[in-house]
Amino acid sequence: MRQSIAWVAALSCAIAVFAAQRGEANVLELQPSQPIPSSCEVTPVYGNDTGPALPWIDAEPRGVSGIRLTFARAASHGDYTPLDTHDEVILRAPSSSVSISGKLEGSSTTSLALVRTQEYQTLNFPQSGCWDLQLQAGGRTGYIRLWVR
Repeated sequence: MRQSIAWVAALSCAIAVFAAQRGEANVLELQPSQPIPSSCEVTPVYGNDTGPALPWIDAEPRGVSGIRLTFARAASHGDYTPLDTHDEVILRAPSSSVSISGKLEGSSTTSLALVRTQEYQTLNFPQSGCWDLQLQAGGRTGYIRLWVR
């Protein structure tokens, strides 16, 4: 009986590992559809390789912050269009309230600050360029670096 239980447990674990690996097989790192300056090392943008889908960015540290920013515009053919200065995004976080602060690289005066309490949010960047964002939600902090066109 113990051997049967152990065998079933081992088989269940093997199936779960296979399913997890299989689920990750459809995720790939997308490339920007437009050139981004090499000085702006953006946080990786991910998408699904099975067709057009909404690209997303997991705030760093990935998997620890629990914060994800999803573009409201679909990606296709392995690339994505960088955010515009007034783009709608979807925020997922461990709390319904997310505090976002941001700074344009190389600027001490241009900044972005907002608190969102709904899932869909339009981010209004004062100008294009390389932005460093800090997102806080549910006692967790995440960081995103992105190029805004």
